[in-house]
Order: sequence, then C-alpha cells, then structure tokens
Amino acid sequence: MSGDVGLVATLLLTGATRYRLYGAEHRLTREALDELLAALEPLLAEQRQMRLAITGDEVITEAGRVDATDGSAAALVRRLSEKGIGLLELHRGVKREELATFCAQLADPKPGAVSSQPHLLVGAAELKVGRNAMAEALRVRVPAGWRDDPISEEAQQTRHLLDHLREHQEVRLRDAREIVLGLLSHVSCQENVFFNLAEVREHNLFTYLHTCNVATLGMSFALAIGTSPEDTFELGGAALLHDIGKTFVPRAVLDKPGKLDDDEWQMVRQHPAIGAQLLLQQPDASHLSVVVAYEHHMHYAGGGGYPSARFGPSIQSQLVAIADTFDALFGKRSYHAPYEVLQALEVLQGERGRMYNPDLVDEFSRFVTQQLDELGPTAA
Repeated sequence: MSGDVGLVATLLLTGATRYRLYGAEHRLTREALDELLAALEPLLAEQRQMRLAITGDEVITEAGRVDATDGSAAALVRRLSEKGIGLLELHRGVKREELATFCAQLADPKPGAVSSQPHLLVGAAELKVGRNAMAEALRVRVPAGWRDDPISEEAQQTRHLLDHLREHQEVRLRDAREIVLGLLSHVSCQENVFFNLAEVREHNLFTYLHTCNVATLGMSFALAIGTSPEDTFELGGAALLHDIGKTFVPRAVLDKPGKLDDDEWQMVRQHPAIGAQLLLQQPDASHLSVVVAYEHHMHYAGGGGYPSARFGPSIQSQLVAIADTFDALFGKRSYHAPYEVLQALEVLQGERGRMYNPDLVDEFSRFVTQQLDELGPTAA
C-alpha cells in the first residue's frame, strides 16, 4: 500500500505542477492526468476507495502508516497543508474531470479552498508538518558506489583537480577553467542537456561526475533563460568549484549511510565557509566563485540553511543550489531510492519560496520538462 500511496502522490503532484507551469490545455498536462487516472482505476477497482489522512509527518491509510518526511509523500503533505487539507478520499468511479479540477485548484499558489467532488472528497484537519531537510541533506553526502566504468575527460580532470587540492591546499584555477570550457563546448554542440549529463547512479566516482553535472546543468539553464555566454562561463566556473570545501570533510562522514549526528552535521555545515576561505586565498579566483561557494546552502527566504545569515543568497547561488539538488536527487545515493526526473522536480517545487527561488524553480522545471519532452515519452 505504501508504494500505491507514493505513486498516487507523485502523479497528483505532477498533475498540479504541470497545471501551474503549462496550463490546462498543454499536452504535458493532459498526459499527467491520463497517467493519474490510469494508475487510480485498478487500485480503486480493487479497494473501492483510497483514504489518506495526514497527521504530523505521516500519511495514515487503511493499510497503515506511510512516512512523509521525504519524497513525494512529503511534498504532497506540504501542498495539501498549504490548502488546509488534512483528509483526501478518492472513490471508485472518479472521473478525469474531477482529477483535473482538483489538480488545478491544488496548483493555484493563491490561498483558496479546494472543493470536494462526487468521487473526490477533501476535509480539513490540524496539520503539523515538519520541515523537510531531505533535499538539503542529499547534497552533502557521498555514496559508496561500486561501478568503475570510464568517465568523461572533464570528470577525470575534476578528479585530478580535487586530488591536487587535498594534497597541496591549492586550486589549479587554470585547470578549472579548461574543464568549464570543455563542458560549455558540449552544451553548445548538443542542445539537449540530458545528452551532456553523466550517468552517476551507483558509481564510486559520483563526486566528480556530480560536480560536472552541476556545472553543465547550471550553464545549460543559464543559456536557456538568456544569460550571456561570458556570464554563463563565469557561472560554470563557480558551479564547478561550489563544493570544494567538502574536500576537507572527513570521508567517513560523507560516506555514512545513516543519519549524521550533531557533531558530524557541524562538520558538514562548515564546508561552505571553508570553500570560500580557500578560494579567497587563490590570487586568480573570481569573486563569483567565492560567493557561490559560501552561499550555496543558504535558503532563498533568508535566515535558513548555512552559514546563517539574515539575507538571502545571490541569484547565481540560487541557480547553482537548484542544479545541485536536482542532480543529487536524480542520482542514486546509498541511503535513498533513485528519484526520476519528475519526482526530483516535485521536491524542488515543494520547497519553492523557502529553500529555493520560486520563479527560478518554475523556470527550471519548464526547462527540464521541455528537454525531457524532446527525448520522447520513455525518457523519464
């Protein structure tokens, strides 16, 4: 049953998000509703109804409790709580039009009631949903991995760059610029971003592949929203170096499969400041690379994340944070199941306005889904 709840949660969120991004008549929105109805019909034929009650960080179903501290269930709970909904019932015979109305009302960012319908009932309840730190936690841990197949030249160069940093406390900035130039040339020659992203799942060189992916995603997205080539190149350099402070976090902490204790989290929380300080010591480091290294774990709304600050991060740091989280979710880590593309976007959507710039999240979601659409229906 927990798998059914996760699937329905993901499809409900996908439908609502596509309504917000594309409107009711877009093909992607219609496809999302078709998938939701196709998933619900066999479930409701067997069970007659699916009843979801939210309490704290759990979803209560007829079959038991489902953890809602992360993933699609957490994102759905958060979206429902914004609308004052604590109970959702889906009954046999639910129609596509009912699902469309529900997703459209759930997608509306303005306050307002979501109405019950003949086969889809909503009710109010006291909701106490804890903050979801999953998206942030995924960005600071390293998987054990076991694959060791060949990696791209840029990823191999990144590996040498970070190995040299560990040994000599020096960032070879000329090498970093050459890596970014190589990644940017791939982006320029191949328009679809997914052809330029390394396969990182279950790879023991995840760190280097992930670092290159964040730079690639950041530059591709920046170009898509009209950033000049010169500024895009500078952003790529900052994205490539944003996590260099993590080089000095003990490997045992980064590799730990379970939750980090307070002391371990304190080590992790120091890596943005360490990275910024290290770049300040490099005579040729760009100002932007220092800023992004320092700010990439700050929350958009200000006052959250780390290091603690009353102000929000720069727009470039906000963009890198979105690319970083998306790739961390889309890759496989040792302590969570792999997220597919649309699920990763739903996590970002769930934190829009708090952790991430809402306008950038929406633009990034459009960018990714359009790129995905170009690859065909089997790409996700």
